[in-house]
Amino acid sequence: MKYLEYEIEELIPIVIRLAEKYTSKESTSITYEAAAHLMEAVQYCIREYVQEEQETDKEGEADRQMPEVSKKKVPAELAYERGYQIVLEKVDCVRRMYHVILPNFKSYGNENYKDTFEKGIPAFLRYYNPRFAPQDPVITMDYPVLWSMEQLQGVDAVEKYVEAIRLEQRFLGKLPDEYVRRTLEEYQYDYERQFFNICNIVLRGILRRMMGENVPEPEHLERAIEGYLRILVKEQYKDSKDLLRYLGEDVKDFWVELKQR
Repeated sequence: MKYLEYEIEELIPIVIRLAEKYTSKESTSITYEAAAHLMEAVQYCIREYVQEEQETDKEGEADRQMPEVSKKKVPAELAYERGYQIVLEKVDCVRRMYHVILPNFKSYGNENYKDTFEKGIPAFLRYYNPRFAPQDPVITMDYPVLWSMEQLQGVDAVEKYVEAIRLEQRFLGKLPDEYVRRTLEEYQYDYERQFFNICNIVLRGILRRMMGENVPEPEHLERAIEGYLRILVKEQYKDSKDLLRYLGEDVKDFWVELKQR
């Protein structure tokens, strides 16, 4: 049985050494559940290494002048340790990004948004265990962002989650606080206690105003929404591609909502 490029037999010695650290060498055996969890930790770190290598290869494809030489597979132990270092770098990235966002973070009164960012992310940084459980994000990330988080684990999930909040704060921060709050109140009077994404509610309000009475036919509606979104980001957010991609995640749902009216 293989995991990525490695036979499971190649991973077992890493799990054994990890188990020794896990028990501080005070025990020669661990439960099956604990061993399975450590195997997942090893696989997670190896996947981090393999993914980074694949991304590096893609970035270098355009610059290659000579035929590609097949790369020698690194030993599983080395792949694991390199992946572990990548995990640590991502944790540091989350920490730095969080402290950049925090001084100007605004929840606009939404309790879930506030608690998830101001309490949840620090809890991740405090309790996340990159050595023994890198696949476990520790926190639930109750505030829903526009990106799907279903396929992500561990620090990958939290890093993308904090990046989503960074983009939301950039979008909302350009608007007057009272405008954001009024829009949310008009949507739902007790928005402060709701568990929905506040960014797309405000975005949809702006796009509706941009369209005015000129709502196109259903077959042209999705393209029209995309066009207005591009105009908004270009004129107000310095044509940020990252922000456009993030806000664009809501286009299809908004299109379905308008089409059903």
